[in-house]
Amino acid sequence: AKSMRRETQDELYLLMQQANAHVPKGRVIRHVKSGDKYMVYGHALREYDLASLVLYAPVFGPVVVFSRPLTEVRSRFVLADGVDWE
Repeated sequence: AKSMRRETQDELYLLMQQANAHVPKGRVIRHVKSGDKYMVYGHALREYDLASLVLYAPVFGPVVVFSRPLTEVRSRFVLADGVDWE
């Protein structure tokens, strides 16, 4: 839950760095059920609770950017190169 105080820019930047460490920008991920591949475009913070979001788009076809919470990406996607999440 979000605290009453406002986080500093440095604290917010650290959250973004941590998200990138868990789901790196530029990596290709594969959805476990569909098998579809997506490129990780970057990360964002959900405003109301500062949850880390992963921004991703299909590798093939028109670029449509989606977002999901980081925890959901790590449970529903795998790295397309077969390496396990760290």
